Amino acid sequence: MTGETSSVEPARKLGAGIAPYMDTMSDADIRLLRIFCVVVASGGLSAATTELQADLSTVSRHIKDLEDKCGARLCNRGRSGFSLTPHGLLVHAAVQELFRALDSFRENINTLHADPVGELKLGVMDALLTDPQFPLAAAMHAYRKKAPRVRVRLSVCKPHDIERQVLNGELDAGVLSGRDKPAGLTYHPLYSEKSSLYCSELHPCYRKSDLDIDLSEDGCLELVEDPYTESLPLRGFAGVLRRAASADSIEAVALLISSGDYVGFLPEHFAGALSASIPLRRIRPDIFSYDQTIELVWRNGPVSTLLHGLFGQLGVGHRAP
Repeated sequence: MTGETSSVEPARKLGAGIAPYMDTMSDADIRLLRIFCVVVASGGLSAATTELQADLSTVSRHIKDLEDKCGARLCNRGRSGFSLTPHGLLVHAAVQELFRALDSFRENINTLHADPVGELKLGVMDALLTDPQFPLAAAMHAYRKKAPRVRVRLSVCKPHDIERQVLNGELDAGVLSGRDKPAGLTYHPLYSEKSSLYCSELHPCYRKSDLDIDLSEDGCLELVEDPYTESLPLRGFAGVLRRAASADSIEAVALLISSGDYVGFLPEHFAGALSASIPLRRIRPDIFSYDQTIELVWRNGPVSTLLHGLFGQLGVGHRAP
């Protein structure tokens, strides 16, 4: 019918709100974007509640607010699981660039001061401190003397989490064990770490000589599986080790070994540090030992001013900002 007008507002096109939203960004919007990144990194809304210290309904409301701001659905959630939509992938990539730009701006402004100011974000895998070769503590001490206004945020993470967070700009650099190297990262070897198979004094193998330990039966040693040795080639003796328990850190491996029910791989320096309180012994180091390279990792390209200073203490070559 001509002459009539509808009271129903036309549906907004997907993505139509993104441009005006970006023109009017506030601190509250930055907070929504950071929440969105935590949800993506956690793999879903429920998984992000602990880090965000918020209940599921609050996290869900924040994501809905962000979608309303962007005028687009950013993620699928529900019984089918969590996944980013094409719009969500675009926004997430753009947000990572935004945060990197903000960090770069902050660091450039901080260079106006006589001494560096800002936050240096580092990630390390666990059980490194007991290795006398580990250089980070001494390097940090020397660096802090030169840059006392720099605030350090140190996280203990699994190697693949360190790589992911360095790529995403959540960490400036990390220290981890050598592994498959994803594109976009630079690695610098620091030193070699040796690990061996251990049992505690409560284990039947503890008082046996290496020659008396029978390795002829498959699954005769019950192994604690950990993130560092799950794909380790064991020179044809993999069948001897039955994966009977799992742990997500070296300290957790040591705890299960101390029960006397399991064997597990530990860095030799870490096992040595434990020996005063938890008697341990190596099992067939001629077979069940391996070396891995401990490396420093950072994102390709010029490093930040703050990381530049730390690299100087570590003697690492790099491109200055």
